[in-house]
Amino acid sequence: MKTECCGFRYTRILLYILLAAVVSLSGCTDPEKAKAEHTRRGEEHLKALKYTEASLEFRNALQIDDRFGPAHWGLARSYEGLQRLPEMISELQKTIEFDKNNLDAKVKLANYYLAASKGHPELLTEAERLAKETLEKDANHIEGHILMGSILFAQNDREKAFAELNKAIGLNPQRVESYLSLARFYIVSRETVKAEETFKKAISIDGNSPLA
Repeated sequence: MKTECCGFRYTRILLYILLAAVVSLSGCTDPEKAKAEHTRRGEEHLKALKYTEASLEFRNALQIDDRFGPAHWGLARSYEGLQRLPEMISELQKTIEFDKNNLDAKVKLANYYLAASKGHPELLTEAERLAKETLEKDANHIEGHILMGSILFAQNDREKAFAELNKAIGLNPQRVESYLSLARFYIVSRETVKAEETFKKAISIDGNSPLA
C-alpha cells in the first residue's frame, strides 16, 4: 500500500513537471507566433499597396521583438510606399543590422546611398561596401550586379560598369528590368542608337511590359 502511494505521488509530481514545461513552452512560442502573424498580415497589405495598414502590422510585430529583421524590412517598404524616406532609411539600416542575410535590403539601402552620394563621397563608399557584401554572399544576385554597375559608372569606370550590367542580363536574359537599366546607361553615355536597340530588345521580350 505504501509502495502504491509513493508511486502515485511520483506520478503526480511528474505530471506537474510536464504540465509546467508545456505551459512554459507555450509562453515562449506565443510571442513568436504573434510576431510572425503580424508580419504575414503586413506582407499581405504590402501586396495590396495598403501601406498604412502594413506599417501598423509591422510595428505591432516590433513591439513584441524590436530586433525582428523581417518586420523592419516590411516597415521599410511600407515607409517607402508612404514616401517617408528618412524613416525608411532608418528601417533599412535596422533590417541589415538584425538580418545580415537580407541581400535585397542591402541593395535597396545602397541604391539610396548612391542616389544621395553627389557631394557625399562617404555614401558612395558605403554603397560600394554593401554591393560587394551582396555579391560575395550571392555571386548571382542580379540587382547586386546592376548596383555595382551603377557604382562603377559613378566612379567613371564605364567599361567595368557595362560589364556588370551585361553580367546581370546574362544571369536572366528574360528579365526586362535589366535591359532598361542598361538602356539608361546608354542614354547617359549619349549612345542613343544602342539605347534604342536595348529598349527594343526589352519590348521584344515582353511587349506588354509597362516599364518597357
